[in-house]
Amino acid sequence: MLNSGFILLAIVAVVAWFWFDNARAKEKASMLGLNICRHHNLQFLEDTAVLRSTRLLRIPGGIGVRREFDFEYTEEGVSRHKGSIILIGIRIHRFSLEEGHLPLPESTQPDQRVSNVIPFKPRQRS
Repeated sequence: MLNSGFILLAIVAVVAWFWFDNARAKEKASMLGLNICRHHNLQFLEDTAVLRSTRLLRIPGGIGVRREFDFEYTEEGVSRHKGSIILIGIRIHRFSLEEGHLPLPESTQPDQRVSNVIPFKPRQRS
């Protein structure tokens, strides 16, 4: 009886941890979606990101949880566009907006390929 009670308690603890971790990741994805939209002068719709998929994956040092979230945004308030955010744990791995909604880098020539990667400015060391 002690073993079955311990196993049941362990299962409940794992389910509770997973539920709380999903809630924390959803809050993080919603905050990131809002910040991405603000950065690109877009309106984040419905103030939330929706969990599309969850997977376990191997990361350096152990196992991580990869979650994909979708969100919607608009430029002019009429049409809806989809964006997505991929988190590993609660750290952002990648985000994307529908094609054409990221500003082109100033140095882009017409024959160069354009991606949705935002370049970061180099950190100045003192």
